[in-house]
Amino acid sequence: MSDAKFFRAIEARGWMIEAADKDSSCIARCKEPGCSMRLRIKPGGVIPKREVDQRLSLDEVIESFDDARQVLRRRREQLGLSIEEVETAAGIATDQMLKFERDEPTRLPNIVTYLIWAQTLGYEVVLRPSTLPPITCRLIEETRDRYESRKRRAELLRQKRRRARR
Repeated sequence: MSDAKFFRAIEARGWMIEAADKDSSCIARCKEPGCSMRLRIKPGGVIPKREVDQRLSLDEVIESFDDARQVLRRRREQLGLSIEEVETAAGIATDQMLKFERDEPTRLPNIVTYLIWAQTLGYEVVLRPSTLPPITCRLIEETRDRYESRKRRAELLRQKRRRARR
């Protein structure tokens, strides 16, 4: 089985790929928020099925700016707030949110403005690892020969950043 198929099989069993090693084994982790369950899986090894908790989730899955815009507009409307009131509370320039909230936005917020907008409406913005796209699985497979040198380079950069902070 190729590495890409191996990674897809892990994800199909309900796990998320957290890290891949040079020998193509990987660390898989539970997808549930707050769950710290992890396991190392080697190619050819048994991949246990992760039981999915059927609890209702309040998470909003955002795949595009349009999704994010609609979620935040809906939240503002649920709270009974005007655009101007949210702009004031967030410290965002007048008429900025009007441009973001339109069905065909004339402007897109930068990430800092988006985070402030979301937080003002009571949202926590969380990046949660998810299923890797097939192209990323292939890239992992095709670049394993560079794993050690990339790992060394990343460690050197971390050391350089630590020294710069001192």
